Amino acid sequence: MYQRNLRRLLDGLAARFPEGGGVRWNRPSGGFFVVVDVPFAADDAALEESGREFGVLWVPMRHFYDHPDARCRLRLSCSAVGPDEIDTALDRFAAFVGSRS
Repeated sequence: MYQRNLRRLLDGLAARFPEGGGVRWNRPSGGFFVVVDVPFAADDAALEESGREFGVLWVPMRHFYDHPDARCRLRLSCSAVGPDEIDTALDRFAAFVGSRS
């Protein structure tokens, strides 16, 4: 299940964010977290807006480590959702990211 969800998340990111568009992510071979680099501060204020206005939650990476690179990084999880929920969440996430461009 985790492998299927991870594949769905990675494929969904690639479909919504073409290369060179300012959004990048790691490609883990397992697990259920993906770290995404975005072209804006991925802070608590952005998280609040994402949840309130777009109905999608993620975790700012600066909560995990204190490094300048963490400022524009966030973590997505695909562990407790099904494939259709991943698609819906990615649509919402893409709309949020688009609103920040």
